[in-house]
Amino acid sequence: MALNRTFKLKNGEIIPAFGVGTWQIDPREVGKVIQDALNIGVKLIDCAAIYGNEKEIGDTLRNAPRSSFFLVSKLWNSMHDPKDVEPAIRKTLADLGVDYLDLYLIHWPIPFQRISPDGVQDTIQDLVEKNYKINPNVTLKQTWQAMESLVDKGLVKSIGLSNFNVSRMKEILSFARIHPVVNQIELHPFFPQNQLLKFAKENEIVVQAFSPFASGQSPLLFENETVVEVAKKNVKTPAQVLISWGIQRGICVLPKSANRKRIQENFNDFILPEEDFEAISDIHLKFSKRFFNLKDFCGVNVFEDD
Repeated sequence: MALNRTFKLKNGEIIPAFGVGTWQIDPREVGKVIQDALNIGVKLIDCAAIYGNEKEIGDTLRNAPRSSFFLVSKLWNSMHDPKDVEPAIRKTLADLGVDYLDLYLIHWPIPFQRISPDGVQDTIQDLVEKNYKINPNVTLKQTWQAMESLVDKGLVKSIGLSNFNVSRMKEILSFARIHPVVNQIELHPFFPQNQLLKFAKENEIVVQAFSPFASGQSPLLFENETVVEVAKKNVKTPAQVLISWGIQRGICVLPKSANRKRIQENFNDFILPEEDFEAISDIHLKFSKRFFNLKDFCGVNVFEDD
């Protein structure tokens, strides 16, 4: 049975500790995935304009009471110019069929030049094909101030960050009028981000993990000897172990699956015994790796303080 744990954000809003990711879920399938998740009891839905499936997600959410889900989306890199930030969220709101978001994040701390005339038509394929160029005329401060105006206008309840390292988090905090309440990052036992998590907690920023299973990269975290042993000992799946480990650290976890059975299994978290929690926490001492870095696509290392 799911524990339905939650975290309180700095601004007083409550965020579920478990959510479903929608990255790389086919637009033709994502509606069913979201409906299955809602039926199971999942409340947090993690979206992004660049994922290319927000309209199809909205087609499902229109049939659900707005109070029944916590909706997250992200500002894509080519929409960082202050004049583009509000049009970007309004396009997301229209596609998702809602009047407001619960949480809106700056997807990456790097501004891109537009590829399509209005920017909102830019696609993930442009990233894969390395078509993007850095926009040197936009600063994080300008983008964050535009994000703050979205809160002022009631378009979003909370704003935050995604893929920000400690130094860039400090930069935002140095001028923020409205405090970022979340930072969504790659985080899993191969890459536990201990220093970033410590800094985030000290500054009342909740960390979200968009890849609690290490994104299925090799070596497979599901096949890690420690994970397998802890799962067997507790009569749980490796996924349930990894999700529960993350939540126990105070992290909001966002596993992705298009399979209803796996979504149900993932949702059923539990309390890890302390010795098992510590065993999972020590996995990175034998192997540690970040699997995703934007520099592979745009040539800029956004994690220079790793």
